Amino acid sequence: MLSDFRLKKVRKVFDFYDANKNGVLDLGDISSICDHFAEQFNWSKGGERDSHFRKAFTFHWNKLIHVADDNKDGVVSAEEFIAHYTAALKDDVGYYRYIKPFFDDIFPIIDSDDDGVLSKKDYTAFFRSYRNSDAEAEAAFKRMDLNNDGVISHYELYTMYYNFHMSEDQNDASKDFFGSL
Repeated sequence: MLSDFRLKKVRKVFDFYDANKNGVLDLGDISSICDHFAEQFNWSKGGERDSHFRKAFTFHWNKLIHVADDNKDGVVSAEEFIAHYTAALKDDVGYYRYIKPFFDDIFPIIDSDDDGVLSKKDYTAFFRSYRNSDAEAEAAFKRMDLNNDGVISHYELYTMYYNFHMSEDQNDASKDFFGSL
């Protein structure tokens, strides 16, 4: 069982994915999220980055629906999502099997100049894609840039992503990975 703090973080992820706020995750939510990412990154719809992102996001959505949709109704309820995430986050094995692969596929797409790091522009577009303000994106960039070099490396982003999901430390900057809790 996850702590209340970690469950709060899981609910934050669910709330983001539930783009239309109807209490379940469905293909319409995924399409809305992809549209929002394209808008924030200024990708042309159907262009290379947009297509890669939609393909990766849809692939991971299909994996989620396969493992989390217990009643096979074609949507993932909040309860199903939380149950899946609770099981996936009980240890590193579940995290590396179910959670981390999403970021492995997404990071290269949001790295707009393919240099292996996220510029402030890339990171703030990513953070705004989770329906956060410009001011929140600026503040988050400062917290995520662990070595203060002006970019966010794979290591920094993966560390924060891992800690968001696995850490009990309520003071760790990663708690706001997807926006303020």
